[in-house]
Amino acid sequence: MKTDELIGLLARDAGPVPARAGERRFAIALMVGVALALAWVQAAYGIRADLAAVMGTAAFWQKVAMPLSVAGTGLIVVFRLGHPGVRMGGWWLGVWLPVSLLWIWAAAVLWMAEPAARAPLVLGTTWRTCVFNVTATALPIGVALL
Repeated sequence: MKTDELIGLLARDAGPVPARAGERRFAIALMVGVALALAWVQAAYGIRADLAAVMGTAAFWQKVAMPLSVAGTGLIVVFRLGHPGVRMGGWWLGVWLPVSLLWIWAAAVLWMAEPAARAPLVLGTTWRTCVFNVTATALPIGVALL
């Protein structure tokens, strides 16, 4: 089969696509993936007993704000790239800026730390299990979106 024949076969009897159909499917998949990821975290680790107290700290909200800002602007960038003719504008900064600020902050913390304390700062105490746990948590979201 030639490319033109395949295109003709795929386009035959094609009707109009409802407005925002892609966005709705993406949102549903994202909600299902996040729900499954939260269920995995709840089943694997449970909810912290001191969560209400921890939510009152700036460190908690910094850890929440960075990935949410990247994810939020990343969604906007994906939607803009998915629509031909729509310009990116300055949205790429929303993905780049939080990550860059995090790297600058991490470099400053490492630079100010004692040389003997740098390896534990980078690796932490759970580096062997962290890779698996982050992947297992992200897997339902990735599968749902695909």
